Amino acid sequence: MRTLPPAGPCRRPLAAGKTRARRRPRARTPVAPARRGSPAGGTPWNPSPGDGVAGPEAAVVRRDPSRLGPRIPACRALAALAAILVLLAAGCGGRPWGPRSLTLTLTPEFRIEPAEIVVRPGETVRLEVVNADPRLPHRLESAGKLGPDLELPPGQRRVVEWTAPAEAGAFPIWCGMPGHRKNGMVARVVIRAEP
Repeated sequence: MRTLPPAGPCRRPLAAGKTRARRRPRARTPVAPARRGSPAGGTPWNPSPGDGVAGPEAAVVRRDPSRLGPRIPACRALAALAAILVLLAAGCGGRPWGPRSLTLTLTPEFRIEPAEIVVRPGETVRLEVVNADPRLPHRLESAGKLGPDLELPPGQRRVVEWTAPAEAGAFPIWCGMPGHRKNGMVARVVIRAEP
């Protein structure tokens, strides 16, 4: 059974012999006592002598809960606000979850952009290789250090997840198509602690 909260926001016990000042009652819609299975607070009704309600119970007036709006205890509201602030703070700063994404673009000018990629030892990166050349295929090679060679038809792209070796160092990557490496289609992967 649900009990009603005290009438005032702050009901303190009175000292012996003291009485509270009575306020002028406001006009309210009388509400029937709650029945089993009915919403707390009951439904509005007009007491009459034939209802069987007499004495002090007939004078009890409760507000219609449908007109009060939602009631959320202060501690629940504060907890919800704190949870929202924590989620917002978690989204500010730092990287998103998952491996870092890097893009290598193979251009029609026989270049690999960027010319140098820096990763941390043991870091897993999501490498997107894009052939931006609309007419020639390209093949990205690394002597097996970046995984298998990737051959890309004109305008295509591939995504590879790659984990850098645990030791620092550097190695070249290049286009393996005939004459492309000689024309400058070369880049470098550098593995060091601070990129």
